[in-house]
Amino acid sequence: CALPISRSSGLSLLQPDERNPWEVGTFGLGQVIAAALKHGVNGLVVTLGGSATVDGGVGMARALGWRFYDSESRRIETEGGRVLEQIARIDPDGADSRLQGLRVRALCDVTNPLLGPDGAARVFGPQKGAGPEMVEALETGLANLALRMKEDLGADLAAMPGAGAAGGLGAAVAAFLGGGLISGIEYVLDTLNFDELLRGATLVITGEGSFDSQSMGGKAISGVLKRARIAGIPVAVVCGVHHDSGGAELEVYSGADIPDDLQPGGRVGLEGLARLAGMAAADTFSG
Repeated sequence: CALPISRSSGLSLLQPDERNPWEVGTFGLGQVIAAALKHGVNGLVVTLGGSATVDGGVGMARALGWRFYDSESRRIETEGGRVLEQIARIDPDGADSRLQGLRVRALCDVTNPLLGPDGAARVFGPQKGAGPEMVEALETGLANLALRMKEDLGADLAAMPGAGAAGGLGAAVAAFLGGGLISGIEYVLDTLNFDELLRGATLVITGEGSFDSQSMGGKAISGVLKRARIAGIPVAVVCGVHHDSGGAELEVYSGADIPDDLQPGGRVGLEGLARLAGMAAADTFSG
């Protein structure tokens, strides 16, 4: 059973003026997991992308029976990143017993840790509507959650690659669901038998809406590039906007190369993508 977090706690579900990771959380994801358990599901693939939250998965855990208490032993029932600093104790005793037999894999396209300059709050918080002060408050809250996970649950996850994905849900999957993180693109490429498809290929064309330094941090392009290079096949990237290549030596074709074909708002449509792909092929084979 596949559960995209973007469908329950996603950024796309909110209007721009509603985006506030201080107040929104992952309780909805927990409700979906509880419903899956009710229907006898024993295996879940959770896709960690497009979330609107930075609550460390606390909302999800609460929906599944985990209890969180503040320093005065009051049970925390509030949603959002604002609760993170309040947590003084995590009690697993009320957690849904069916979680014990559930196999959970989380697909993750980033390797960001939970904390620090590359962590959930500082990298992804601003994308979800957090200003500078909120980002630092979320960082402090996530640090407190990491401490509680370590002391109450024996789970030292602050530096785990991918723990910061989806506002800290990477850490939550490990701590509250006993699940593991796997590369989303590696999972997809394996499912597609990508290595077999590479046999006999002379060029791989891949892409992303906006290509920048983060594109090489475990996202689709990096996975495709890794396998294509092992196979000795050149790779070209097509995208709407090209900011930088993150140090990677790649041929990149963007909307700036076809200014006459751009749609309203500077978007590159299907015809534009086809033209960019044609340019990539022509340049590759003319050389």
